[in-house]
Amino acid sequence: MHHFTFNRVSTPAAGLLPVLGLLLAQACATAPAAPESPSTPESSGEVDGSLDAPAAPGPSDAPNAPASSDEPGPDQETSNSVADSPLAAIQAALEAGELETAWRGLGALLLANHLQRARDLVAVGEHLEALEEFDGALALDGRSLEALLGRGEACLAIGIAGNDAFFLEDGRANLVKAARLHDLPGAWLAASRASRLGFDYSADPQRRGTLALDALEQARRGAALAEDQALGTAGTTGGLLPARVRAEAAFRAWLATREGLLKSSPEALFQETEDNLMVTLAEQPADPWPYLELANLYQWAGRLDDTLQALLRGLELNPLDPALLERLGAVGREVGGRARLLEIYGKLAADNPDQAVLLRLIGTETFWSALEALEASQGGAELFRRAEAAFRRCREVDELFTEECLGWEITCRNGLGYALYHAADLKGARRAFLSMEELKEGGLTWQLGQRLPSGLMGLSFIVDRLARDVNVSTMEVDNLESLEQAAAISDYLHAYDPEHPEWANNAGFFNRDYAFALETQAQAQLHGALRAADEAATPQEEAAAQAQTAAGLVHLTRARERMERSYAAYVNAARLSDEDVRVVNDTGLILTYYLQRDLAAAESYLLRAVALGKQQLEARTNTDGEAILDEDQLYNLLNAWGDAHQNLGVLYLTLKYDPGTARDWFEKAVEIGPDPREAITMPRGYLAQCDLALAGKLDPATLPRWGVPPGEHTENETNK
Repeated sequence: MHHFTFNRVSTPAAGLLPVLGLLLAQACATAPAAPESPSTPESSGEVDGSLDAPAAPGPSDAPNAPASSDEPGPDQETSNSVADSPLAAIQAALEAGELETAWRGLGALLLANHLQRARDLVAVGEHLEALEEFDGALALDGRSLEALLGRGEACLAIGIAGNDAFFLEDGRANLVKAARLHDLPGAWLAASRASRLGFDYSADPQRRGTLALDALEQARRGAALAEDQALGTAGTTGGLLPARVRAEAAFRAWLATREGLLKSSPEALFQETEDNLMVTLAEQPADPWPYLELANLYQWAGRLDDTLQALLRGLELNPLDPALLERLGAVGREVGGRARLLEIYGKLAADNPDQAVLLRLIGTETFWSALEALEASQGGAELFRRAEAAFRRCREVDELFTEECLGWEITCRNGLGYALYHAADLKGARRAFLSMEELKEGGLTWQLGQRLPSGLMGLSFIVDRLARDVNVSTMEVDNLESLEQAAAISDYLHAYDPEHPEWANNAGFFNRDYAFALETQAQAQLHGALRAADEAATPQEEAAAQAQTAAGLVHLTRARERMERSYAAYVNAARLSDEDVRVVNDTGLILTYYLQRDLAAAESYLLRAVALGKQQLEARTNTDGEAILDEDQLYNLLNAWGDAHQNLGVLYLTLKYDPGTARDWFEKAVEIGPDPREAITMPRGYLAQCDLALAGKLDPATLPRWGVPPGEHTENETNK
């Protein structure tokens, strides 16, 4: 951007008088009664080392109203402020014909107005709009220190915010010009900062080398001027500490030598960086920045132990500083692993008890340690518990961490569930997973990518593990308990998400198997009770037999209740998976084999399964004759289709008392296979029963029914 300087002549031409009048009128309309002096670094800059506002200019840069030799009294204040204002001086010069004086006064007034408006815009973050005011000021006085520094800093702010190299370079040019024109410490330090920023943002190797050298030379010049003039305070260096700026520049130069961009002694530059960081640290011991930068320097040099010590030294004075703690996490893990880092955190927490920031860090690091142990098949349950305790304590001492810590606690419980699952503690795992929902509704759905699936998946895994190797026919106590847990968890999952087809099917399946197991156990109890009653020789033995019968009947009732629950789940599963032959068949099976009711509904499900199987088998190849189903898929489809035929045979034989139609369905089932279907073909199987019924030698109504006590045969009410 080009700047134009206000042209000055020794004596304004007479034709300019109207122009002066117009400008004076404009100034009178917009100017304050007395222009404020330029903002000082203390009021507009940041002493912590960010890019700062410019230093206050010298007398020639921001003209003030002529000073009065006498202090005004109370009743003279108003009249004197008007009489002594710049506008009054300009007006007096015009009236006296001193056009050159008026010309200079008006220029100074306009310059002050531009600078004041620029300050106001910068104060509210409107840097782009402030550039127009700085440009206006530089058009009046191209050497104005405040305008050059202010415009430079505004350009840098825009460039940093928008990652815009053009504005960064434009700002640097202004700051370098200010430094060269005025040779002041603050200007050189600001120019060094700008060159350092250019180095950080530039991708051109040659340019980076040049900028690194410029930044270092400018920082050295600014620091030398500050020392020579004994101007080591913030007010004379634009709020910039010379040692800090020099450390920043020397650090970049050292990096440039490592990259081959600059020919210089890396050892000398390293020492210069370290020395100036130590000076900065001594001048601002409570500021975390020098400790962080020392850590950066040492880490770049590969001195990890020194890196860690620099951070720990900073934490002695700033134990809760987020930046120091964050760097400590990365460096501590690299130096000694998570165990070493947890040891350091523990010491900090002991010295600073009940600090939420430290508790959160302890919880986080402990959690990742637990997860790594879990992934390495080394347990991790106790670590997950410790991590959860740290997060819980964190939110107890500072409610600002509540939401974040609750999320971590849910994830800790999830990890605990998987740790207990892999340790074969299925009951403990189940409690841990279910407790996720207690902390927050929807907690069971939380997961950590592929590393830690959701609690819902964990419950599904438990169901699969419980169902593994369960032999329903033996009905051992352990088997019965496992089935009960599998059914209970499946019911929970089904209720949690009724629209999940797999969970609906699982609820139906495991409740069916559990009901079957209960009924088998109940029948054994009842048969035993009958024998005991027949053999009872005393009233006490008869009473015991009766008690056993009562217990068996209770178990039988529970079995039927469970089977009803199974059917309800299967109905939902058949709705959600209405194209699945197996699911639709199993829904009809429950009514046919076990509940023995609603024949129309049972037959409808089974006939639909038959029709679906036929359609899917006919479509098992594409138009090119290539198989759509693999070998296992084809086997499962055929088996489900055959089961539907077999179940229709059972329905017609045992519930409709139509052995002829039943026999047709049984024969088709045997033809389909692929299972041997011994229940149909064995000597007393279904085909033999059909033949006996057709010969009038067997009444199907007398066949044993599921869920009915021994010796009782209930007529099928659906046939009435």
